[in-house]
Amino acid sequence: MAISYVQAVASTWPATFTSTHVVTFSATPTSGNFLFAFMHVDRSASVAWTAPVGWTDIGWPSFASSVDPVYLQGMYKISDGTETGFTVTTAASVRVGWVVAELSGVDSTTPVVSNAAYMDPLHSSFLFDMGAFAASADTSYVLRGSACNDDGDGGTFDFTSAPTGHTTLNYVENTTYGGLWVTGVSPYTAGDSVANQQILTESVDGGEVDAVETGSVGLKAAGGGGGGGSSALSAAYLANAIRLQPNYKR
Repeated sequence: MAISYVQAVASTWPATFTSTHVVTFSATPTSGNFLFAFMHVDRSASVAWTAPVGWTDIGWPSFASSVDPVYLQGMYKISDGTETGFTVTTAASVRVGWVVAELSGVDSTTPVVSNAAYMDPLHSSFLFDMGAFAASADTSYVLRGSACNDDGDGGTFDFTSAPTGHTTLNYVENTTYGGLWVTGVSPYTAGDSVANQQILTESVDGGEVDAVETGSVGLKAAGGGGGGGSSALSAAYLANAIRLQPNYKR
């Protein structure tokens, strides 16, 4: 069975700090479909958080940046067809942006077969690396979320131009503090690794983005694996890409 995109619900960027974060679906997901929620915590390197009952934490690590922290997390579940939304609590009051993707045709027993997180904490231009993704042989769809942070400098993603081979599913734009961009790799050859691509950022008020973190998830199709391609499972996290050059403003 082929994996198909159904919907991606995006939150608005909150104006206030809170420890209770509520996401509401625009349409109730279909029972048996796969749900993946990307969470971008504003200007935080790490914060303890609690996933709702029934959701599985993807377990991406925290990355530190010499310029500005960025924290991307994710969780997933198989829909029971009754979800109208969910609530996540954090140990501290923070601002969180969300994008939740729904896909059909994903294996319900072992939906996630490969995942990795990659950090590009400092770059000399408006292009940031997303990192290569070594998908496992039974991966049939790659879902990616990229979060950027700029510490209030006035930079965000240029959402008008998706990275090569990527299709925009949805995004949360925050022109003051960064943003969250969720993409699917399309077209994707089952089991193939995804080469590093660069994601474009832009200046809003004369500032720039200081750090980008990308989380990648390989999904298995219901009824069988992807077949072909690399057999290397990317269970280990990709190494940080450290750049020592300063950022340049336009």
